[in-house]
Amino acid sequence: MKKYARTHARRLLLIACCLALPAFACAQRLMIKSDVVSTGPDILLRDMLMDQTGIPEDWLGRKVFDAPLDNESVVYPLSSVAYALQQYADMKSASVSGSIKITVSRSQRRVTPREVTEAVEQHLGIKNGKSDEFLLEFAPIQRNIWIPRGETAFQVTRSRKARNFNQYDTYLVDISVDGAPVCNVPVRLKKYELHQVWVAGRALDCGQLLQPEDLRSERMPVEQKGEKRIPVDESITGQEMDRAVKQGTPILRNYVRTPLCAKKGDYVMVTAGQGSLQISLRAKALSTGRLGERILCMNERSKRQILVQLTGIQKARVAQL
Repeated sequence: MKKYARTHARRLLLIACCLALPAFACAQRLMIKSDVVSTGPDILLRDMLMDQTGIPEDWLGRKVFDAPLDNESVVYPLSSVAYALQQYADMKSASVSGSIKITVSRSQRRVTPREVTEAVEQHLGIKNGKSDEFLLEFAPIQRNIWIPRGETAFQVTRSRKARNFNQYDTYLVDISVDGAPVCNVPVRLKKYELHQVWVAGRALDCGQLLQPEDLRSERMPVEQKGEKRIPVDESITGQEMDRAVKQGTPILRNYVRTPLCAKKGDYVMVTAGQGSLQISLRAKALSTGRLGERILCMNERSKRQILVQLTGIQKARVAQL
């Protein structure tokens, strides 16, 4: 009877050990390095482990921390590692061990957008985004580009021209480190032809009539980002400023307007006739008008209404019907 009881007890103990085995197996022990070096934007569990033997493959690729910036290192307490792993449901029973403090750094460097755009400029034979003939406008490069440290080379390998004026040309820049290709980056840009355009030679006031001494010229795109500048082959002398501008400001088309030549109630000198046969008469403006516009005036003597076209300040000629 005693022998049977001992045998039965051993069986129960064996069954209990077998039931407890999965719980012990789940309690995975993770040995963490004291110095961790990342090669990407994230600190992965595989970067942090001293020994990866027996660790599930899907665990190794899991993110623990964000990688620090280039040339920086961050110190984490070991408890932060344990806390970070709690975000994964199947790792809650895992235990971590190692140094109390863990130093994390990054072995890559970030490529600046300027490095990439300079490669395109060199390909086009342009420095600092501008030449005597063209101005380059680069679209922002949205992605962060991280590459290994080493001798870096940039080369434009392909390009595609825009079909429409408002679209961007695209250039593909290949990046290599120590002769080995790493990645390629698409760069979008617009190329504007430069022309001589009108610029304020001095500070100008709203309502001021432009004179030659008020203006100078500079080489700029005629149209850029919705701004329409005025080329110097279009005369704007005598035009009226629609707003005040500072010296050096490009004169846009919506900055000028035809000058006000007559207000309602003003007296206007009206000419009529052809060739050398001209007559002048004094008439009262019945409405307000600008240069080139037609308004009705009243002949001061006959009191009859006549249609005139304004040719200058309080000057007009009889309009042709």
